[in-house]
Amino acid sequence: MNVAKGSGLTFGLKIVGMAINYTLIWIMARSMGTDAVGTFMLMISLCNIISIFAKLGFGNAILKFITQARIKGKNIYSNLIFLKVTIIILSINGIIGIALYFLSPVIAVKIFNKPFLEPFIRLSAFSIFPMAFTHIAAAYLRGYKKIWQYTFLQDIGNDFFGLVFLISLLSLWPSEMLPVSSWVFGWCVMLLFSVYMLARMPHTRMLKFRGWSTVRSWPLLKVSIPMMMTSTFVFLLNWTDTFMVGIYKSTSEVGIYSSASKVAAFTTIMISANAVIAGPKIVAYFTEGQMDNLKKLLTHSSFLISIFAIPVAILMMIFPTFILGLFGEDFKEGKWVLIILSFAQIVNSTTGLVGLALNMTGREVLMQNLMIATVVMNIILNMVLIPPYGIEGAAIATCISLIFKNLSSFYFVKKHLGFYSVSLDFIRDKLNSYRKRK
Repeated sequence: MNVAKGSGLTFGLKIVGMAINYTLIWIMARSMGTDAVGTFMLMISLCNIISIFAKLGFGNAILKFITQARIKGKNIYSNLIFLKVTIIILSINGIIGIALYFLSPVIAVKIFNKPFLEPFIRLSAFSIFPMAFTHIAAAYLRGYKKIWQYTFLQDIGNDFFGLVFLISLLSLWPSEMLPVSSWVFGWCVMLLFSVYMLARMPHTRMLKFRGWSTVRSWPLLKVSIPMMMTSTFVFLLNWTDTFMVGIYKSTSEVGIYSSASKVAAFTTIMISANAVIAGPKIVAYFTEGQMDNLKKLLTHSSFLISIFAIPVAILMMIFPTFILGLFGEDFKEGKWVLIILSFAQIVNSTTGLVGLALNMTGREVLMQNLMIATVVMNIILNMVLIPPYGIEGAAIATCISLIFKNLSSFYFVKKHLGFYSVSLDFIRDKLNSYRKRK
């Protein structure tokens, strides 16, 4: 199945992207302090939450559509689907971006109770369409197994160009607006790169196509909307804690918490790398009824994820103060956040690609409902735990919610696909195969 080889390439690219992201945050932390990092992370969380709705779930849905069309040799149809999705996204994002721009005073005061955030929110509005289009383009390329192009658009390019912008202007314009300006600049550049990469596809001359209007919207939306709900709640699960710390606490505490959360998220890099390779394969195996290969794919992926993530998470739990101290002395206050979230990621890694498996095998509505329950739990726990326990309370809330989500998804994979996705099954199968050869 070549999962390890493909995952290795993606893993390397994602390591590069994460290193650039950490460098960006490190420079902000060292040169501007916890408040700057906190404001920056609040704007990212706000725009990413909006972007999830703005994409209408087409990020995952278009991967499914393109993979199915590719298997059947219908490349022209896949391009028409992409054009149809682009028209829909352009229309929706134009409205959302304008609304965010003009509602920035209301959001700053009514939601965050921080009037000084108004210009940051207004500036962030310009990133909404570039973000959405770039993610849709990346999903299209992923459907055609253009892995490095997908990873560059999804995980590397924005932070890279933002970092270049930040470093170039740091001494000339040491403004509090610089971090957010760098982020918006990065997405605008990525919009241009997306168009360039799509135009270079050998079978694609999409700008010359006519007939996108013949593709009906409802069949696309029928699949994408449940995926949008799932993606929305996955994202809310990942960002609700940061968002709610911003509501209840200072931007300095947001900076400390978000930095610790970012470090803990390093353990998920192998999950993301495997998901890039496994996503189209899950669709293909399930569509063709190859359940044995599907089981091997998921258990192998779980094995690869576990052997990387568990040792890394344990190291983070043993040396949290040292790791966070690299960002600055103030960031050491997040040590318990790093410990708690690292424990949650151990559970996350051992269950494997269960959420992706449900989404790609026709269980979109089930995954949507599961994520709704998880996020509601997470919001309630954050509301209860943040006021008395601060950033540690947010970490506990997220830890409990992540464990619930992953164990529930693990159960439903067994129920609907008929097998466990844990790496122990992969190891047992390998041992049995070895004994037979002996």
